[in-house]
Amino acid sequence: METRGGGGISGGGSAAGAGGGCGDASDLSKSGGPVNIPGGGARGSSTGSGGGGSSGGSAITAQRVSGYGILAAIGFFSLAAQTLLFRDFFTVFEQSELGVACFFCAWLLWTAAGAFVARARWSRLAASVDALSLLILLFVPAFLLQRMGIRGARAIAGVEAYEFFPLLRMAGIALLVNSPVSFLSGFFYTRACHAFSAAESIAPARVFIVEALGSFAGGIAVTLLLAGGAAEERIFLLTAGLLAGATALHRLRRGSLASGLVPLLAALLALGLGADRIWTERRDLEDWSRFLPAEALAGRFTTSQARYLFGEHRGQFHVVAGESIADAIPREESASRIISIHLAQNPQARRFLVIGPGGFSIARRLLDLPQAE
Repeated sequence: METRGGGGISGGGSAAGAGGGCGDASDLSKSGGPVNIPGGGARGSSTGSGGGGSSGGSAITAQRVSGYGILAAIGFFSLAAQTLLFRDFFTVFEQSELGVACFFCAWLLWTAAGAFVARARWSRLAASVDALSLLILLFVPAFLLQRMGIRGARAIAGVEAYEFFPLLRMAGIALLVNSPVSFLSGFFYTRACHAFSAAESIAPARVFIVEALGSFAGGIAVTLLLAGGAAEERIFLLTAGLLAGATALHRLRRGSLASGLVPLLAALLALGLGADRIWTERRDLEDWSRFLPAEALAGRFTTSQARYLFGEHRGQFHVVAGESIADAIPREESASRIISIHLAQNPQARRFLVIGPGGFSIARRLLDLPQAE
């Protein structure tokens, strides 16, 4: 049934509206009359909600900002942590291409496993945004556990520092030690899609966008800090502080003072007391002592590629990088042997390209040759 006129729809008009007459609504909009949605109170409730739109809109905006902060923090920390962990993994597994493949395979596999567990019906963890804002702090112990596993991978597998890591054992250890952060990354992202969709009506696509932007920022920030010479331990505490800050922002908005401030204050206190510096010094001493006496360590420097330790022992200047001594200066006997082998193949060589460990000592010996240019 269709009714036209300036007075809207009433009686039979309601039946027509409920019956799904899209054409009726269009015609009525042309006539300029108001349209009453069946139910009687629609117009009044609409007017009432409009009155409180300003305060309600600002509350929703603040809620969404803190929620987006949680999503961005998940992405930021997960990629920053994986970048730092990959540096340790790359060092322990001898910068092997197969090791790189094992790392990323394990990363993606555990991320998928975390997402699968999060989708299970019996999984009730992080069912709300409030719960998620606290549970993301589990990233911090997960990072520490995974880093401990990576640095102890050779001991777990029974492979000495001077031995080549067998492929099958490498794959098995990589799968084992790369689980904590990767699993939580997949788990939290999937639960975030559910929690934000239910509580804030945010589509999973938008959750992915915000989390991906956070990951992008995390990758850029870690790269710049490493290039600037910052130690991995300091970068970790900074990213943990950012994660705690996102939790604090959301919890304080909800009125949970203690649960919001305690993690943030703990991170700031650790940075203020120099916990990162103490941690770095202990790690450097442990790595150096695998090859040389502890008292011979003189210092360290970090690049975006690796971390280098240096010192002098028995008249030689040593540089340690990763799981080996990168160079020892002077190393004349070894350099002379390498040069002799290559000159035997081409005695008239005048120009030389030196690549690999011991390059400085080799270059010094080459300069003693009369034909060297």
